[in-house]
Amino acid sequence: MLDTLEFQLNNVSTKKIDLQPGTDGYSYYSDFNRLLYLRLMEMEGKYIERDFKVRKEGVKQSPTADMFESETRNTHAYVSREMRIIQKDDTLNSYYLNTRGKLNITSADYRVRWSESISKDALIFSLSVPKYLYGHNIGQFVPNVHSQEFMRNPFGWRMWNRQTQNLLPRIVQFIYRFFDDLTYYLSMPSIQNFNIADVELLRIDFCYNQFFPSQAMALDKLEAQKKFYNSRVRKNSKVHSDYKTSFNYRHSDNGFYFKIYHKGEEFLRPKGRDNKSDFKRLLGENLKFLEENKQDLLPKLSTCFKAHFEKDFARQNGNVYDKLVKYYESYLKLKENKKFTKEVDGYLPFKLTFLIDQADKVLRYEMNFTKRYISTIYKRSVFRKTCNHWNRHKTIYRNVHRYNRELSRGNKLKAEQIKHAYRLDKKQFEIHVAIDKSLHKKHRFYFKSDDELLRHESVFHDYKGFTLNRHYKIKEYDDATVTNQLMETLVKMFKEEIEYFQVKDFKKVETVLDAIDSYNSHVDNKILNYNRQWGENAHKKLTHTNKRKYGLSKLNKHRFKLVLDNMNKGKSLETIRHEMGFSKSAYYQLLKDLKMFDIYKQTVKSKFNHYIIKTDFSTYYDNFYTIKDYGKLLFSPDTSVLSKDVFKR
Repeated sequence: MLDTLEFQLNNVSTKKIDLQPGTDGYSYYSDFNRLLYLRLMEMEGKYIERDFKVRKEGVKQSPTADMFESETRNTHAYVSREMRIIQKDDTLNSYYLNTRGKLNITSADYRVRWSESISKDALIFSLSVPKYLYGHNIGQFVPNVHSQEFMRNPFGWRMWNRQTQNLLPRIVQFIYRFFDDLTYYLSMPSIQNFNIADVELLRIDFCYNQFFPSQAMALDKLEAQKKFYNSRVRKNSKVHSDYKTSFNYRHSDNGFYFKIYHKGEEFLRPKGRDNKSDFKRLLGENLKFLEENKQDLLPKLSTCFKAHFEKDFARQNGNVYDKLVKYYESYLKLKENKKFTKEVDGYLPFKLTFLIDQADKVLRYEMNFTKRYISTIYKRSVFRKTCNHWNRHKTIYRNVHRYNRELSRGNKLKAEQIKHAYRLDKKQFEIHVAIDKSLHKKHRFYFKSDDELLRHESVFHDYKGFTLNRHYKIKEYDDATVTNQLMETLVKMFKEEIEYFQVKDFKKVETVLDAIDSYNSHVDNKILNYNRQWGENAHKKLTHTNKRKYGLSKLNKHRFKLVLDNMNKGKSLETIRHEMGFSKSAYYQLLKDLKMFDIYKQTVKSKFNHYIIKTDFSTYYDNFYTIKDYGKLLFSPDTSVLSKDVFKR
């Protein structure tokens, strides 16, 4: 449900006036924020990594060519935690540095990325919530099966509605958990002085793991989806990549980013800045554990190795540690000798054989929302949604927008018709300008706001001033609130994309053709009845549009057979459209006709019946009851998350 969260803790260096004895007249806005900042900047320990990169580039003109070449210039540089001072040509240049680094405070070697922003007076954190909690994202950020939260309504949590309604409170709880963890690992006194109002949302990624009975079925569905995903890519889409086991697209520069991929391939494949896969990271933890406990584990693992590779054991004279490690790693990657790797996993923290097997059965859907796009959705669908005054002005805005759009397309007659229909005057054009400016304003989103901001977001309280004074500017705030309504709107968009990519079952060609014959026969009867009522051959006097409207137009069976035969070969309607040269209007009419026979853009002939695969959370939850030790294998080594609240350390 939730994948990546990027948020910033503000006011890490801000001071306020303080006239209490023992101060210099100022104190820090938040003692908690300041202490956390100092710990991250200065504390040395195994949990903190910091990054300093100094690079100075200049430009010189080539003496032999009319072009500029880049070169790296050697300069003398001094780097401190706060500043970079560079000496060049007897001058000193000073640059403030934004420190960045990683926090390794989980048992799975998962690193939380953090950075300092001097200009924003903030600390920025970015992390995958499932990986932070479980070490991987095969497990999902949903209430676990033995937790009190799940047990109160075990069937409700299987549905999207229940998950969505409770998502925001769970995110807030997680943020508290995260900063509580930091106080523990960074030796800070307490989280008591932490204020959630200082936390600003920068980015949120949603995810959904769709589980299949087998890897073959998951990959078959992905191949079917790739055949029609172009129908979802718009003209302003900036990304529409098509890879072997994934595809993705982004709607416009500031739109959402959507991706579908096979989790098994991604789990094994190196990626990211550090070129590490989840598998490589967890394997490293297993091998580290094995090395640290070599003396205790080697006798047991040697027996295991001998049982599976007796000849190799004899050739090594029982000294099989290096060979065992090599075989374990190699066979995991090859997905072979699973009985051997499973037995070795039994002695190690992470059950990699099981995790690889589960990842292979998952198609993963992800959608990314940046702060800029959240602002657009917030103003379009959430801001003052129930305020009559605001909605009235938005209606005026839409009417003027329609007028301007037709005018820009050169449809002057239609534009004038709209202008007269809605009685658009100078005042309404002024309202359009003001509302347009408001709708396109970008905001900063906080998890907690004061009463004044909440009133501003719900009621157009300066309505009278705006109405009476043509020069009045609509009052705006930079800040905005992350509400349940906003979260539900974002999740709804994500769910719509998921549902769009569900593959529809393709019927036999003969079955559809028989249905077309039946439809045409029914049309013949309607034509007879129409002519009896209105005169002989009366239906012929109707336009083609009216014939379709009254159900008096027969379907071209020959054309339908050509389309269906191509679909029977595994082609999508989008592909057939281009191959057969359908015009835009003809294609839309074809889609409308096919819909009568339950054939859609998503209808693709495939090896498996994908109609039975659900898009809720029931399959994920059912696995805990139908697969032996599923929870223990999935969440090992910290299986306590099955029964306790995952937000409590």
